[in-house]
Amino acid sequence: MSIKNKIFRSNILIMGISLVFLLIVVIFSTNLFLKDNNNETDDKSVDSDAENIIYMFEHNISFYNDFNTLSKICQNGGYSLIVNSGGENIFSDSEDALERLRALNIPDNLNIMRNTIIYTLPQTTVIARNIDINGVMHSFYAISEPKEKTKGISFAEIIPFVVIVGFFTIFALLVLNRFLTKKLVDEIMIPINQLNYAAMRISINNLDVPVVYTGEEEFERVCKTFNKMQEAIKENRSKMIAYEQSRTDMVTGISHDLRTPLTSIKGYVKGILDGVADTPQKRNEYLSIIYSTAEEMNVLLDKLFTFSKVETGKMPFKFISFNIGEYIEKYVAEKENVLLDKGIKIAAFIPPRLSDNMYDIDQIKRILDNLVENTIKYAGKDDIKIGIYVSETDKSQVIMFSDNGLGVEEEKLPYIFTRFYRCDEARTTEGNGVGLYVVKYIVEAHKGKISAINDNGLKIIMEFPKGEVQT
Repeated sequence: MSIKNKIFRSNILIMGISLVFLLIVVIFSTNLFLKDNNNETDDKSVDSDAENIIYMFEHNISFYNDFNTLSKICQNGGYSLIVNSGGENIFSDSEDALERLRALNIPDNLNIMRNTIIYTLPQTTVIARNIDINGVMHSFYAISEPKEKTKGISFAEIIPFVVIVGFFTIFALLVLNRFLTKKLVDEIMIPINQLNYAAMRISINNLDVPVVYTGEEEFERVCKTFNKMQEAIKENRSKMIAYEQSRTDMVTGISHDLRTPLTSIKGYVKGILDGVADTPQKRNEYLSIIYSTAEEMNVLLDKLFTFSKVETGKMPFKFISFNIGEYIEKYVAEKENVLLDKGIKIAAFIPPRLSDNMYDIDQIKRILDNLVENTIKYAGKDDIKIGIYVSETDKSQVIMFSDNGLGVEEEKLPYIFTRFYRCDEARTTEGNGVGLYVVKYIVEAHKGKISAINDNGLKIIMEFPKGEVQT
């Protein structure tokens, strides 16, 4: 069950108990207030004694001449007997009853011969009947003894009871609320404590133990998200360690690559100084070797400097509008003879009437240099052929760099533009996994896209949007 549902049920339970207590108090108080009315209603009803006297008045004619016997029968039922005749009282077994009868203003002459009249009044019941005795009209009255009115409970008397019940109700609600709150807090603290412990583990680089929790839906989602975050941190840390190792290897490799030509330069300079190159021709030969070796060192240093600028985001770009087809043809013409000496053929395939577009000319050269160098290192063939194709659409220009090498294994193809990634994990070939990473960086700085496919060799496809590049 979710926490939201538990809170909802707890609130409903508290409200329900409150309403039940309130209902009990209202019912009890109402019952007390209505007790007086019920008592008064009961007073107005005809009791069994009155029914007996009515029966006697209507059926036992023999008692009419014996007032004393008739009086005793009435007194047994809680009634007093009064007999009037000719407007005067001729019998009364109670002066008090006589006074009460006079106070009630009941007429002496009831004008009824054979019917019994019953007066039901508050605290008093009067049964009256006119009877002809020996030609003289007599009025018989049976009047009940006064009944004390049952005193109900006043509102002031109920207040203490209501206060006490209200106090205990509030106390019960507080206890219930405390119990439910503690139970809910205890359930909430279980996953919170687990997450706190997991955060402490992460702070000491322990990323191997996941948070295991089954319970509230909300916290299950939080714990699952926390575990995903932990896995992401673990994965990123592994990548960072691999990145640091690759960067160390790159610096070590470049340092080694620099040491070799530097040693060569020192050897040829020493030969010149020691007089080994004793002829102008030999000295020129030594100096040419020194120069070409220094150029190799410059290329290595340029790679390191370029990578540093890419990593810090300080690679400078200067976009100008020019014809990329013409530039590639010029580039191929310059590289053709140099590569031909290494047994590599390069050609450009440019469509006619290619429009100008915005590029950084220096960075385009760096792209082509890196792709040529990458092909030389990883084509895996002696007879290498390089083709640079340019095409155009309404919205973009596409440069495709292809070779006839062995290509890249399909499962490794998506990673060749990743920093420090090398398809040759055994590192049997030279390289540091930076060249294609820099190419991708430059293409994306032009707001373009880059991809690679295997098609009778490796094809690198770069798509550059037309128009002004927003930097």
